[in-house]
Amino acid sequence: MDEQRLQAYYQLIQQLLSCPNGEEAAILQANRELLDVDFLELLKVGVEQMSTQEGQENRANRLLALASQLSEQLDIPLTPEPETPLNQANFDTYLQFLLEVLQATAESKVNPQVVYPLLAANTDKLNLTFVELLQVWATKTLEKAEPDTAKSIAVVIGNFSDLIQQFPLGNKADNMEIAITGYEIAFTVFTRDTSPELWAAVQNNLGNAYTNRIRGDKAENLENAIAAYNKALEVSTRTDFPVDWATTQNNLGNAYKDSIRGDKADNLEKAIAAYNEALKVRTRTDFPVDWAMTQNNLGNAYSDRIRGDKAENLEKAIAAYNAALEVRTRTDFPVDWAATQNNLGATYRDRIRGDKADNLEKSIAAYNKALEVYTPADFPEQWAMTKNTLGNAYNNRIRGDKAENLEIAIAAYNKALEVYTPADFPEQWAMTKNNLGAAYNNRIRGDKAENLENAIAAYQQALEVYTRTDFPEDWARTQNNLAAAYSDSIRGDKAENLEKSIAAYNAALEVYTRTDFPVQWATTQNNLAVAYKNRIRGDKADNLEKAIAAYNAALKVSTRTDFPVQWAMTQNNLGTAYSNRIRGDKADNLENAIAAYQQALEVYTRTDFPVENAKTLLNLGIDYQDSQQFDLAYDTFKSAIATVEGLRGEIISGEESKRKQAEEWNQLFVRMVEVCLALGKEREAISYIERSKTRNLVEQILNRDLKTIFPGEVVTQLEELQDEIASGQNLLQTGKAENPTFLWQHLQQLRQQRQQLQDTYLPIGSSFNFASLEKIVDDNTAIIEWYITFDKIIAFVIQPGGKEITIWQSSSADIEALIDWISEYLANYYNQKYQWQNQLEQSLKKLAVILHIEEILQKIPPQCQKLILIPHRYLHLLPLHALPVRNSYLMDLFPQGVGYAPSCQLLQQTQRRKRDDFQSLWFYRSPYDQTSF
Repeated sequence: MDEQRLQAYYQLIQQLLSCPNGEEAAILQANRELLDVDFLELLKVGVEQMSTQEGQENRANRLLALASQLSEQLDIPLTPEPETPLNQANFDTYLQFLLEVLQATAESKVNPQVVYPLLAANTDKLNLTFVELLQVWATKTLEKAEPDTAKSIAVVIGNFSDLIQQFPLGNKADNMEIAITGYEIAFTVFTRDTSPELWAAVQNNLGNAYTNRIRGDKAENLENAIAAYNKALEVSTRTDFPVDWATTQNNLGNAYKDSIRGDKADNLEKAIAAYNEALKVRTRTDFPVDWAMTQNNLGNAYSDRIRGDKAENLEKAIAAYNAALEVRTRTDFPVDWAATQNNLGATYRDRIRGDKADNLEKSIAAYNKALEVYTPADFPEQWAMTKNTLGNAYNNRIRGDKAENLEIAIAAYNKALEVYTPADFPEQWAMTKNNLGAAYNNRIRGDKAENLENAIAAYQQALEVYTRTDFPEDWARTQNNLAAAYSDSIRGDKAENLEKSIAAYNAALEVYTRTDFPVQWATTQNNLAVAYKNRIRGDKADNLEKAIAAYNAALKVSTRTDFPVQWAMTQNNLGTAYSNRIRGDKADNLENAIAAYQQALEVYTRTDFPVENAKTLLNLGIDYQDSQQFDLAYDTFKSAIATVEGLRGEIISGEESKRKQAEEWNQLFVRMVEVCLALGKEREAISYIERSKTRNLVEQILNRDLKTIFPGEVVTQLEELQDEIASGQNLLQTGKAENPTFLWQHLQQLRQQRQQLQDTYLPIGSSFNFASLEKIVDDNTAIIEWYITFDKIIAFVIQPGGKEITIWQSSSADIEALIDWISEYLANYYNQKYQWQNQLEQSLKKLAVILHIEEILQKIPPQCQKLILIPHRYLHLLPLHALPVRNSYLMDLFPQGVGYAPSCQLLQQTQRRKRDDFQSLWFYRSPYDQTSF
């Protein structure tokens, strides 16, 4: 044992003794390359030493428990049966067994059906004593034997080594040691000079034994395997022994693919070269089964390849797997078929070329095929592995209902965790927990707050195994995920959650350095900046400075040339930080913000990133508005609205996500109305108000009543159009479209088709023309349309005839008073009905004052006979017609009455609607009880 490995053993023992209870299994799993007979022996020495030291009993017992656990896992007796001295009576028993096995091997012509039953009946003798006996007996026997006899014995021992290497019972580690010993014995007789063909065959088989060896250093074992295969190839040339040459090339490829030492990229190149060499002989025609196996192996190597074009490597991997499946059918080779299907699923999931949505569908299909064979009863570990990867595919799936996809992903992860327990598979358990956390973080169904708590819990569980010491990269990735979940967390103290988020991002950056992980470092810097921008604790000005510094740091790696999408995202975020900046000159900050938004828009185009384009335009327009550049603000908001209206039906899934995005789009329209009024564009202001209201209403109707309003075949058409639009948009956003301009034009045509279908059955669109009011507002009717912005109440008074408009605007104090009033009114209505009833008269008087109803009415000609009210937001809930005014009520001031409409456009639709023999409508709603009729 070398000094370096001994030191590693000591460090592992110290780590095990100092770790909290319950973490030992994870530490052992993380250091499994050190878990061998020598380490177990060192543990036993430690137990013996501590047992004799006062005060060390607990530590000794802890080591003893670990040694027992490790002994069971390695299937190595903690207190092995003492190797029977070869001069004792037991020698005869072992020797008789050895001779019987060698005789059975020779006489059966290496038939496992004859030899394996004998081995199965004597597994208690397949141990290290047998290894020593074989070594001693063979050495003495071969020394005395004639050359021909020695050669025959060596052949039998070599053949027995082949059999024991493949024997499925007994202790696998001991079986490999017996095989290696047998091959080494054979080499004392077979040299390259005297028996080159046999020598080469044994070298190949020795390579296989070292590849599968459990004891010893894994890296060293693979190096020994590679050396043995290369020796075999000195004799087994393609010219002289083409079949053996191809077999050894395939084996050499496997060893290089798994090699630990040396440059990983170089090892994979050597693996690919070896597999391709093997395929020169292993053709489908001559050796179909071997050809398929090597094709599968080649696919694995190309899938992992570091050099060359990644997209091209994945295409070659897919081609190799599909080639393998031409032979590896479910009928003839079900287990191999499932393995290749699983590999194919992983490669389609990562595929760069082609349609991403289509690739994920193929990935899911391949995983599901693998699961037809990989059942939990027959192949539990492979079943769990495939369930986990299937969950990843559904987590990223584009087609289908996003909410349903995430539910399937969560179910798959939970299934995998039935096998992947922290005790048996700690690393895989942590990996699946991390994946489960991501799915809960994105989950649409269920309570959002609860989902985020589940995500946080899953990430924290993953970190029980993913420690910085043992799994630094996985630890950093999970810390980044945990930080994102804390940043979004709803439960608990928001300020505290943000502190935890910042701490986790900073922890991730301990591993994600710019030198070692530049891409992850830049991403985490951007995320950290977002957390600082939103931070509640600490000095606000200082937090914004830290955010700006982190964004600028991210931009050092996330350049437009190398990472254009990340660059645009960070530029947009940087713009928001400068917009809110406290320190520095306000005008300079706005200029910096505007510059950042404009740069982001170079990538965030309406064609490729419509949602991001609209959001960034909104941010830019706000800064133009705040700096009194109203013309620029108008043009910017107009462009953003054009993008948003083209996105109808493409809003992202999830109630919380939809709500946040709806807030952004509502803010866009509110801002546009404010800018229109600042520029004296009153009619355009009303037009945008109408478009905003109609957009919200249409989205609500489509979400709730799609299958009620539209015939079944139209619903199917709309869903198919939606899927095709989503897939095409994904190609544009990932830069994979072969002809982006053509694809964008095609998507626009699809959107028009979708809009035409919607308009056929739901004829309220986004366009509104103020001039159309002349047809619906007669000379005796006026309209009051309210609109509530962030800091004021606006009333648009449309004069009789619909040709003129006058505007009234409140102060900011009025909007604050209205918010307080509506909160009290609704609280009384829902919780104190009696008090609400008694105070209704006084409440409405107060509302009339807040709304300045008398002042607004002065803008209506006295001869007006009818009034139509179009409320906004919560004003829809109120009995505005009963507002006290001029010693009477609003509804009494207009002889033809006071009516309501949700919007001018819907008012226009109702007036155009034709009803047969419709004369009256009676509606009753009691505020006092739940009477039903």
